[in-house]
Amino acid sequence: YSNMARVAANRGDETGRDLYLEKFKVLYNEAPQSYQSGMFFLGTGTYERLRGNYAAAKRLFEEGMKIFGRMGSLSFSLVLRSEIGHTERQSGNLVQARSIYRETIRGWKELGNRAAIAHQLECFGFLALAGEEPDRAARLFGAAEALRERVQTPMTDPERVEYDLALARLRSMLTGPEFAGLWAEGRSLNEDQAIQIALEV
Repeated sequence: YSNMARVAANRGDETGRDLYLEKFKVLYNEAPQSYQSGMFFLGTGTYERLRGNYAAAKRLFEEGMKIFGRMGSLSFSLVLRSEIGHTERQSGNLVQARSIYRETIRGWKELGNRAAIAHQLECFGFLALAGEEPDRAARLFGAAEALRERVQTPMTDPERVEYDLALARLRSMLTGPEFAGLWAEGRSLNEDQAIQIALEV
């Protein structure tokens, strides 16, 4: 039912989406601590976030975190926590987003999830851009690009849309040589150096 709701939503069928979500909720009440229940909140929250329904998204992510927390899943707890960070950032709560990303990038480092670290570096880059720090943003984006290449993990389609918009803005804030130099500097950083730059305030 969760997958059918997602398919319906992707087709623009809001009525069908709501129908499948209601069916899922009936099953969720019978097994509230299941992996699938946690994934339901993750998927539905992401759907709401991508459509700008930030308050609803945050509530859904928080419910998912409770489930994965009780199940002892650090990885999925970090996924949900990161999603809350994205929600805060995209709704303009940059201080809260930075605080969350500081937690999650350390968590991903502890778990050794380098693909997630690369995405978190990009998120810190978005924050730097929002704070009118193009030099820092360019270094972070360059570091993230190099890390993604090393672990062979491309962005998702929604990530790529936001990233491309940010990159266009970044290029407008720097000269060509400035951009190239800072980007190369970021690419030359190792993982720990890049994380250190991300954590600097």
